[in-house]
Amino acid sequence: MGIVGANKMGVTRRDFLKGTVIAGLGLGAGATIDALLSSCTSVREEIRPEVENPQYDSNPIIPMIPGKIYTGTNSRMQIDVQQDWWLKTYGTTMTFHKPAWGALDAMNDMFPKEECQRDIQYGAIPVVNWALLPFDGFKPIAKGKLDDTVKRFAHQLAEFGHPLVLLPFEQPNEPYSRWKPWCCQPGSEYLDAWVHLWELCDAEGANKKTLWTTKLKFGRWPKFSFDDPFRYLPPRQHMDIIGWQFNNLNEPRIGLDSQSLRTMFSSYYNEAQRKYPTLPQAFWEFSSNQDPWQVKYLDDALTDVENRFPMVKVVMLDEIDIRRDDFAFIARLSPQSVNAVAKHFRNGKYIGSIIKN
Repeated sequence: MGIVGANKMGVTRRDFLKGTVIAGLGLGAGATIDALLSSCTSVREEIRPEVENPQYDSNPIIPMIPGKIYTGTNSRMQIDVQQDWWLKTYGTTMTFHKPAWGALDAMNDMFPKEECQRDIQYGAIPVVNWALLPFDGFKPIAKGKLDDTVKRFAHQLAEFGHPLVLLPFEQPNEPYSRWKPWCCQPGSEYLDAWVHLWELCDAEGANKKTLWTTKLKFGRWPKFSFDDPFRYLPPRQHMDIIGWQFNNLNEPRIGLDSQSLRTMFSSYYNEAQRKYPTLPQAFWEFSSNQDPWQVKYLDDALTDVENRFPMVKVVMLDEIDIRRDDFAFIARLSPQSVNAVAKHFRNGKYIGSIIKN
């Protein structure tokens, strides 16, 4: 079984993980996170001085650095090409990268080892979407009917041995199940399955270097809203970061008018901070439809991330165009939008790779 909450000695999961990694590195009981990072070969030396007193209750293998924001992309381009382009364009390499080509990076007991190793080789932490298919509801998962499959996946995840972000069953509060069969399921069943998956992975040693996170949609319009994301937030001790999907759809013909990030996100951010005051938050998708307002929209949104939402520690750009029979969402950044994003990524508040090559 995994660590559930604080034990009688008051040891939280974060304390447990920190102590486990410190012990594994052969450091003394009085070792600080600074000493931990200085001994960890995966983290760049130059960020160590900023991590002495972390204020975030998440897995310290990916440290949440006060005053800094991580970057990344879902563009699915080859990581070697992508890192070079980012360095030339944004003045920094990316921190996070989606390693595979499809909507899912991992399925059942298939772990994308080669793709994830390539990300690490080029200085990016892989962000892996994982699901169990064919999906027959969350209840069988919670009741242990797929335990053997999950344990095989967890064993591979533990063997990987590098920092990794895991997104089990992303976007569960999406109101339509046409594209993702696990959507539209009761939040209570989703949470039962999540806790069971977490505990199985923890028992296999797969959680030591894994950051567990959600990817939840949010937003309300006069004729449409996503299901309440807080029904799908796991217990604090079973996740490391509250993850969001932010796409400014701007499709007036179907009732989705453009809204600023501040308008759309403030109430969700505040509620998440109230419920989980020590948990960092992240945008695992961050985009706006490519229209005449994309430049200003992204500029304003990143300004608000920097100044109004200090618990947001990751901005992962989503640059994947979606075209369907009755819908088109063009997330590619225009040249002007690239310049607007670069202005922010070069301002000293954003950091790139923390992985040593």
